[in-house]
Amino acid sequence: MIHLKIKSNMNSKRTLLAAGQMMFLAVLFCLVSANPLQALNVGEVGVRMVSAPILLSDADNPPANGTSEVAQIGFEVRNTSGTILNDLYADLSNINGSVSGFTLAAGQEASQFIGTLKAGESKIVYWEFSFPYQQTEEKASFDVTVGDKNPGVVVVSENIIARNPDYMQKPSTYSDLLFRAPEQMLLAGQGADVWFTGSGQDVIGYQFTLNVNPEKAKIENILYGVAESNNIMDKFAQSGRVTVSWHQLSARVLEEGEQQFGIRLIATKDILLSDLIQISSDYTAAEGYSPTGDLMDVKLLIGDDIEIEAELIFAQGTSPDQN
Repeated sequence: MIHLKIKSNMNSKRTLLAAGQMMFLAVLFCLVSANPLQALNVGEVGVRMVSAPILLSDADNPPANGTSEVAQIGFEVRNTSGTILNDLYADLSNINGSVSGFTLAAGQEASQFIGTLKAGESKIVYWEFSFPYQQTEEKASFDVTVGDKNPGVVVVSENIIARNPDYMQKPSTYSDLLFRAPEQMLLAGQGADVWFTGSGQDVIGYQFTLNVNPEKAKIENILYGVAESNNIMDKFAQSGRVTVSWHQLSARVLEEGEQQFGIRLIATKDILLSDLIQISSDYTAAEGYSPTGDLMDVKLLIGDDIEIEAELIFAQGTSPDQN
């Protein structure tokens, strides 16, 4: 109980106002103490991996066999609760590998603070992740846990693969994954939008490097479709390279004519699109993943009969996800 003593009539109004404020604060304190924030429940956040599930060793500068390399693993955390969520954090834990060496990199904290997410808002969190440099393909799994510092959490399990391009043989393929773009003449100094569409195929994901000859055209902008901003890295766009990595847990048809993503180009000279772009494994291994998990060759069809095939043998280079 709160006791207030009024000393004079002159100060009675001021004192009563203060009394009211104190009573309000006392009631508010009791309500907060009796009704703490509810724990995070399944369905209130969406968690998905946005980095490539394949960690590619640097074949140009291989360490001693059995030692570790480092890659960056990223997850998008989205507020799907319909209301604001406060004090969110994400943990990466329960790492289990087919061999030793899969672990968080030195100095990398397992817990990442996200903070506040408004309804529908998302943030991407990253961990530096060590993986072994081996002569064989190795696999690992881990959990990403999102919580709000209350007892409830949301856990998502993921799998990753570590590959060594020096020792890999060409994997068996399920079929070709086809991306299409219409042939067009790009005119010097004029902008042109180039959209890459699907071919009616079921996939659970794909990744590759899109190369544009930087002496003949500049990448002015990235255009988003099914592949969103967190699926496309434009860090090397000035040198004519864009990496694309899209995947999801369940299979999805990349419909014919459906815009997967695009680029806006400004040519430095009049040139056909087919003489300008290609898909490769320069930074990200070029491959698709069938609904059964089989590998798919990646091909780019420009116009009716011009075909540029992505080599499935991994290029000698470092993935930007590892920088």
